[in-house]
Amino acid sequence: MDQHYINNTEVEALKQKVQTLTIQLRFIQSHCKHVFIETSHSPHRKCIKCFYKELIPN
Repeated sequence: MDQHYINNTEVEALKQKVQTLTIQLRFIQSHCKHVFIETSHSPHRKCIKCFYKELIPN
């Protein structure tokens, strides 16, 4: 079985990429005109456009 070992430089690059994508996702979600879908199986609702998730208000 081939194994790929990730060095510290690769780990740091991946962490930076995750941080960048997280910032981009927050920007998209903050500017989205949400279209929510709700089900009776979950206490959350999720936007079908940007996948923002929030607790359904009571």
